[in-house]
Order: sequence, then structure tokens, then C-alpha cells
Amino acid sequence: MLFPAILACAERSQLSTVTCRPDNEEKLAVQSLIPKEEPFANHQRNSVLSPDLLEKIRKDGEKFRALPYCGRVKYHAPTRLELKLGTLTQAPDLFQTEEWFGTGALAFRLTTTSKRFVDLVQERRWKGLVFNSVKQTGLRNTTSS
Repeated sequence: MLFPAILACAERSQLSTVTCRPDNEEKLAVQSLIPKEEPFANHQRNSVLSPDLLEKIRKDGEKFRALPYCGRVKYHAPTRLELKLGTLTQAPDLFQTEEWFGTGALAFRLTTTSKRFVDLVQERRWKGLVFNSVKQTGLRNTTSS
């Protein structure tokens, strides 16, 4: 599906970031929790895994590390998200956020629709679309910058 607009509309100052690059924030955080030792040293001596399988795991890890990185900053998928006031006044009925959420190949942009678009889809009984409603809480006023 092609989207007519991609808008920088998410308030992201409180969201955790992850950069698509080697040794990114997530990898470093996970590594800090793991004891510093050779990952397969004990397995090679006392493992039920065959040496051939251990070698395959090592080679697959090398292939994974050789994959390209896009360098984009992405955000952890939020449990709640605020949209900047003023960024949606000229928005079309269907658009995606400029901001990416998630990591790696599983990253996504949020797709947002107007009530008018939802009503049209429901009126014409189009299949294959699922809409999750959002609430406007009014707890915080955020302006675009």
C-alpha cells in the first residue's frame, strides 16, 4: 500500500532509541548483562552438540554480522504515544508516521487514519483492514517544533 503522506508527528522525547548499526544500544545493554567469557568455550568441551553443529552456529553468526545496517534511529514500540499538536491540521485521511518503531527488519511506521476514512471502509464493507481506536487524553499539550 502506498501512503500519500509521511508526517513527523510523534512526540518522541520520552521514547528509548535504538540505532540500526553494529554494536547498537540494545546489543551493548545485553552484553553488559552477560559474563565476559568465550561463548562456546565450555560447550566445545562438555557439549551434547556435535563439533559440526557448533561450527555451523559460528558461521551463521558471521553471516548475521555481515548483514547491512541502515543507520536509522528507531524507537522502541511505545505502549502509549502522543502526537504533536499542529502536525495533523493538514494531514490527509491516511498517513504514516515518519518515525520508525521496533528494531531491524521488524521495524514499522505507525499508520494513522481519520474517522472519515474508517467510516468509508465500514460503509463499503471493505475487508482486510483492522482499526484500533485511540484516545485523546488531554493530559499534556505538546506543540510541534
